[in-house]
Amino acid sequence: MYSYVANNISGIAGIVKEYEAAVQAAATAEDVVVKESVILTSNEGSGTWGHWVAHNFPKIVLAARLLPDSKIAVPAGYANARSNFGALLAMSGLNPNRILYTNDKIVYRLDEAIFVDFLYHEKSIHPLSLDIFGEVASHLEEQTGNTTRKMYLSRTTPGKREIVNADQVGDILHGSGFRSVTLGAEPLATQVAYWQEATMVCSVLGSDLTNILFGNENCSVMAITPDWFFDIFFFDLAAAKGMVWNELYCGKMVQEKVPSHLSSFIVQEDALRNFIAACEAPILKETS
Repeated sequence: MYSYVANNISGIAGIVKEYEAAVQAAATAEDVVVKESVILTSNEGSGTWGHWVAHNFPKIVLAARLLPDSKIAVPAGYANARSNFGALLAMSGLNPNRILYTNDKIVYRLDEAIFVDFLYHEKSIHPLSLDIFGEVASHLEEQTGNTTRKMYLSRTTPGKREIVNADQVGDILHGSGFRSVTLGAEPLATQVAYWQEATMVCSVLGSDLTNILFGNENCSVMAITPDWFFDIFFFDLAAAKGMVWNELYCGKMVQEKVPSHLSSFIVQEDALRNFIAACEAPILKETS
């Protein structure tokens, strides 16, 4: 208990220092006065792709439709058209003139700030959100020749939740007909196209699974998960989309990190083979 309390006190002290630094920076920062109503977005989930897409994107789109005379405050790094989130905003049809591109070197003085909660219902993503993602996907041009039915997502975040025996894992999946794709490095339109074609997607549990939101009903999601990482965010998204969720828990940590969910781990190869066979069995039965 003492350690827990001490860690919390340390964390609070760190937050206080951050606020003090922010106040000092604001004292010398440039001021911008905004007369229009401004819809605010928040940095949920430490700014990860999953939370910005699942939480912020649909509420931005819906709020912009309901409040047509307002602006939407989005950090410039996210709203930039060269970023995937900026591309997502563009695909939604949002007029770029509606966006207030913010940065932390400027103090914004707002006549009216509008706070909008995330579009969730009964602790799961709201059907309205799913409709918005469906609209975006329907606007994309059909791509042929680049996609695959069975996809293994290679991670683009080295040092975070790494599979130590990744080469062996890749070989086993490739032997079962999976194609390895570094989807996080691809443009958003390509990412969406892959998910719309896929019938089976295997990935380490994490932000690479965000584009579940663009996938199809009955797609089989195969999450490889360190058993000390408890997270139901992506399970909830898959359930809302009507997908089949499968999860392989791996219990052998190799290099411990803080926080622990970033630690590297080993996938037991026989367990992976059995996992693949179990996930494929219902699909093979349907097609036989």
